[in-house]
Amino acid sequence: MSILSKKIDRILAIPAMLILILAWFAGTELSRNSSKEEIESQLPSGSILTEHDDGIYSFKSDSSQFIVAGEGNGYGGILRTAVQFSSQGQIRQVYLVNHKETPSFVKRLKSRRFSEGFTGMNWEDILNNNDLPDGISGATFTCRALTEGVITATHLFASEFLDIEDLPEQSSFVLKWTVSHTILVLVLLMSVIITHPRFRRKITARWILLIFNLIFLGFWTGNQISIVQISRLTSGEFPPPGQHLFFYILIGGSFIIMLLFNKNLYYDRICPFGAAQDCLAAIGGSKRQLRDKRNLIRWIPRILSLSLLTLGLIFRHPSSINYEVFSAFFQVLGNSLQFGLLILVLLSSLFIKRPWCTLFCPVKPVFEYVGMLRNWIVTKKEGQ
Repeated sequence: MSILSKKIDRILAIPAMLILILAWFAGTELSRNSSKEEIESQLPSGSILTEHDDGIYSFKSDSSQFIVAGEGNGYGGILRTAVQFSSQGQIRQVYLVNHKETPSFVKRLKSRRFSEGFTGMNWEDILNNNDLPDGISGATFTCRALTEGVITATHLFASEFLDIEDLPEQSSFVLKWTVSHTILVLVLLMSVIITHPRFRRKITARWILLIFNLIFLGFWTGNQISIVQISRLTSGEFPPPGQHLFFYILIGGSFIIMLLFNKNLYYDRICPFGAAQDCLAAIGGSKRQLRDKRNLIRWIPRILSLSLLTLGLIFRHPSSINYEVFSAFFQVLGNSLQFGLLILVLLSSLFIKRPWCTLFCPVKPVFEYVGMLRNWIVTKKEGQ
């Protein structure tokens, strides 16, 4: 990259940061909605609630039916539920009030009638985890968040309204180290080791690592860094480590490597969708890259990334505007835009090297931004 390009990047980095800060404040103001109004909007038309305690309501038309607010932690953020109870503590219905999940995941829950699995259960069954509905493949975090919302609502209703004492403790997701976490740490370490000047057979090792991550991160664990997760972090909403330990290791390790070694190894050696594109390029026998003389093409994903982060901060629902094709490729879940874009990228990958990463990836510019700030700070320190 030329010196002029670096200067331009540094100059534009400041307004980009200001845009995100303003978007954060705007989103904070817009997100201040009344819980009661949110719940009433999901109930049958004309339903009016009377508030008893914080989060517990009854229908004005039927004082024997109660609505209790609950929430859980999903993939895209906090998922809010409203659970309808009888006066004896039996669940009549579960409403999804507000969420930040990918629409296709929520659609799968609704098509499988996941929330209806709680209907008829009483508060004791819920708090003792007796016969809770099984999760749905491809929407694990969303199922878990909805279940957590039902549990928190049930605990609130039983303790505050039914005055039940000695309730079972609410289940908390504690840190649990698994084989997958160990493998992920080894993957991160190997990505660094094979870049060492003394390491031989770098190309072979890179291919082995890419194919392994295609299977491990893509098809097995279904984990890759997405702009939805980054948007969630920039909004100041940090998912519980117990539920998202794998994500913290992946994104934390990738950014630490970036800061220590000034190398975006996630893009080059870890990203499973990048590996899929490389495999298709190898099949097509093409090494052609999308380039232009002034390298203006690099601004396309940067503008897309800034736009997604800005909208995500303003509306606090990045999943609804996300166009990333990861779930469409690895889990066959997505909307028409994502599947259409996926087909275009897969076909293009046979003739062009990594078209997604070059034109559409909103995550790569985030790493570039961090790397630019890192180099800027290092240069300033060296100049002192």
